[in-house]
Amino acid sequence: MKNILKWCYLNITSKNPWLLVGCAALLTLGALWIASGLTYSPRLDNLLPQDLELVREFNQVVKKTGGTGPLVVVLEGLKPREAPQVIDGLTGRFQRVPDVYFVDSRLPVQFLNNRQLLFATQSDLEELDKVVEGAIEHARSSLTGFFGTSQDSYNPSKLQDLSGHYKIFENIQPFYRGKSGNRYYIFIQPRGTASNTGFTQQFVKSIQKQVDQFLAGNRFPNLKIQFSGGMITRIEENQVIQNDLKNSVIVAMVLVTFILALYNRSILSIILLFIPLITSLSLTFAFTRLLIGHVNIISGFLVAILTGLGINYGIHLYIRFKQELRKGQTIPAAAELVATQVGRSGVIAMATTISVFSLLMFSDFRGFSEFGTIAAIGIMCSFLSYFFLLPALILCADKIHGLRKPRPRLFSLKISAIYSKTPIFLVAMFIVLLISSLFLLPDIQFEHDFRKLRGESPAADFEAETTKDFGFAFSPTVIMTPNKEDLFQIHQALQTIKEKYGDDTTIGIHHSLDLFSLKQYESKKAVLKRIHDKLIKDRDIIEISMGTQRYRKLKRLVEAKPFDEKHIPPNLLKRFMAGDQYLLLIFSPADKNFFDVRNIYQLEKEIKELKASLAKDNIHFAVLNENLLAAAILDLVQHKGPQTLAWAMGLVFLILLWDYRSPRLAFKTFLPLLTGLSLTGALMAVFHIKLNFINMVMLPSIVGIMVDHCVYLGHHILDYSRHEATKSVKETGSAIILSALTSMAGYVSLNIAHHAGVRSIAHVVEVGIIVCTLCALFMLPVLFQMGAHKSPSYRAPKQDLQN
Repeated sequence: MKNILKWCYLNITSKNPWLLVGCAALLTLGALWIASGLTYSPRLDNLLPQDLELVREFNQVVKKTGGTGPLVVVLEGLKPREAPQVIDGLTGRFQRVPDVYFVDSRLPVQFLNNRQLLFATQSDLEELDKVVEGAIEHARSSLTGFFGTSQDSYNPSKLQDLSGHYKIFENIQPFYRGKSGNRYYIFIQPRGTASNTGFTQQFVKSIQKQVDQFLAGNRFPNLKIQFSGGMITRIEENQVIQNDLKNSVIVAMVLVTFILALYNRSILSIILLFIPLITSLSLTFAFTRLLIGHVNIISGFLVAILTGLGINYGIHLYIRFKQELRKGQTIPAAAELVATQVGRSGVIAMATTISVFSLLMFSDFRGFSEFGTIAAIGIMCSFLSYFFLLPALILCADKIHGLRKPRPRLFSLKISAIYSKTPIFLVAMFIVLLISSLFLLPDIQFEHDFRKLRGESPAADFEAETTKDFGFAFSPTVIMTPNKEDLFQIHQALQTIKEKYGDDTTIGIHHSLDLFSLKQYESKKAVLKRIHDKLIKDRDIIEISMGTQRYRKLKRLVEAKPFDEKHIPPNLLKRFMAGDQYLLLIFSPADKNFFDVRNIYQLEKEIKELKASLAKDNIHFAVLNENLLAAAILDLVQHKGPQTLAWAMGLVFLILLWDYRSPRLAFKTFLPLLTGLSLTGALMAVFHIKLNFINMVMLPSIVGIMVDHCVYLGHHILDYSRHEATKSVKETGSAIILSALTSMAGYVSLNIAHHAGVRSIAHVVEVGIIVCTLCALFMLPVLFQMGAHKSPSYRAPKQDLQN
C-alpha cells in the first residue's frame, strides 16, 4: 500500500503540483456548476422502494388525482348573511385560476334535500328503526301510566346523534360550516400534483393573489381568510427544512474555521485545509446530481456533516506534516512522508467508513440508501482531494517567494500527561461499562409522535384546530377502482371493519358515486320500509312523542325516492372521478390525527384487512394515503436499522483483520469502538434521547466516523512508538481531538434547525463522538501495550527507531 501511495505522490503530486492545482480548480468550477442543479425532494414515496406495492399504488393514484387533499380556504369572522356573497365571489375567482380543477364551496342542496337517509349506513338505519320503535313504546307507556322495560329501548341521545349526523330534523346548509359556527370552508382541488413542491407553492400563490384582490375593497372588515390542509403543512415543513439546510452549512463552516484558527493560529493553514474541502464537496454533490438527482430530508444535511467529516483527512495529514517539520525534515520530504505514512492510515480509515456507508446503499429504505451513496462518494472525494491536493498546495506554497512558510511547531494537547498517570485498570473500568451498557440498550425508545419530529409548526397546529372544528380530516384516504360496480362492496367491507374496531377505527365517513346508485338504495330499501310502516301505523303516538314538524320531516326522508344518477351535479362527478377511474374517499375522524403513529398503524391494519376481504371476490383497487407510506418507512427503519448496524460492525472488524493480519490487533482496535457505541446507546436510554426514522441512519455513521480514530492511533503505535504508546497519544492525540471537534461541528450545526427531527441527529451523534473519542484515546493505547503487538504488515521507519 505504501509503495502505491509513494508512486502516486512522486509521479502525480510532486512532479507538477501547479498543474494538479490548476486541474483541481477547473474540476471544482465544473462540479459547482453541475451541483447547482441539485434539488430537494420532500416526497415520502421517494424514501421507499419504488417497486413496493404501496408506492406503485400511491403513484398510480397521484397520477390520476394530483394528490390526496385539497387546499382548504378557511373564512373567519363571516356573518351568515354575508356568506353567499363572499363565498360565491371567492369561488368565481378561484375557478378562473388556470391550475384549479374544481372548487367545492356549496353543497348541491336541491339534489340532496330530503335524501339524507340514503347516505346512512345499514347499521345506522337499523339503529334508527330501534329508536323509532322505542319512541312508540315510550309514548304508550307514558300515556297509560305503565312503565315497563320496553321504554329502555328509547334513546333520545342516540336519536340526537343520528339527527345531527344526517340532518334528519334540520335543513341541509348550502355551505361548509364548522361546528363552532365561526368558520366557513372552501375546498380547492388542483390539476397538478400536490406533492410537487414547486407546483404547490405557485398554486398557493395564485390563490392568495385572488384572496388579496377580493379583500382589497375592504367591504368585509371582520373577514379573515387563511389556508389549511396538508398542502400548506408540506410547504411550511419544506421551507423550514430548506432554511435549516442553508443555515447548518453556514454554521458548520464557521465552526470548523473557528476551531482550525484557534488550534493552528495560521491563516495559511486554514486556506490549505479548506481548498481541498471545497473541491471534495463540489465533486460529491455534482456526482449526487448525476447519479440521484436530488437530496431528501435525511441526505440533505450531508453538506454540513461532510464539512466536518471530510476535513478530518486533511487534519491528520497537515498536523503530521507540521510534526515532521519539527523533527527537521524539509517541506518536500515531510510532504512525501506524510503522503505515504499517514496516507496509508487514511486509506484504511476511508475503507472502513465507506464500507459502513456502502451497507446503507443496499437498504430497501431509500432514505438510508441515498444517504449511504452520497456519504460514500463524499468520503472518497474527501480523501482523494486531500491526498493529492493538500501536498500539491504545500509544495506550491513553498515555491512562492515571500509567502510565509508553515512553521515547525508541535501541536499537542496535554492529554498524554493525563494518560501517563492512568493505570491499566482503566481498561477494566471501560469493559465493566461496556457490559453494564448492554443491559440498558433495550431501554432505548423510538419516537412515535410525528408532531414532536416536526417541532414548532403553526400550519400543523392550525390544521389540527380546523380539522377538529370541521369534524373530519381534510385529506382523505383515496381508494381508486376502474369498476363502478365494485364501489358497493368496498363500502360494505369498510362498514364491517369500522364496526369491528369501534372507537379505535380510523374509518369515518366514506363517500363515492355509489351513494347515489340504485343498488345502494335497494340495499336499504327494506329497513326504510320498516321505519315508514311504523310511522304510518303509529302516526298519532309518534307525533305526540316527536312533535308534528319533526314527524313530517322524518316521514319525508324515509319516503325519499332514489337518486337519478343522470342528474348528478358536475362537482360531485369531479370529486368522485379521476378520468375513467372511480374514487371512494374515506375521511378519518378528527380525533384520529396521524401525528400519533398508533393511528397510522391502525389505518394500515384496516386497509390490509379491506384488501384481504375483497381479494376473495377478485376486487382489486389502489389506495392513496401518505400516512401509509409513513407506516412503511417506520417498519423499514425499525427492522433494517439495527440489522444494518450489526453488519457495519462486522464489516469493520473484517477490514481491520485484513489490515493488521492479526486477530488480536484487530480485536484491540475494535474493542474501543464497540465500547463507545454501547455506551452511546446506554446514555441515550438514560437521558431519553429517542431514535426516529431520521436520526437512526446516524448509528451506522458513528461506526464509520469513529473507527478512524482507532485506525490512525493504532497505526501510529505500530509504526513508531511500539512499546511506548504514550508517544503516539502525544503525537496523534491532538489530531484525533481536532478531527473529533470538526466532525462535531458538522453535527452541532444541526442544533439550530427548527425541524425537531433534524435536531435529533445532532443529539445522537454528539453523544457518540464524545464517548467514542474518549474510548479510543484511553482504551486503545493500554490495550496495545498489553502483550506483544507486532504485525507482519508493519515496518517502522528506521529514522524513528533510532530516536
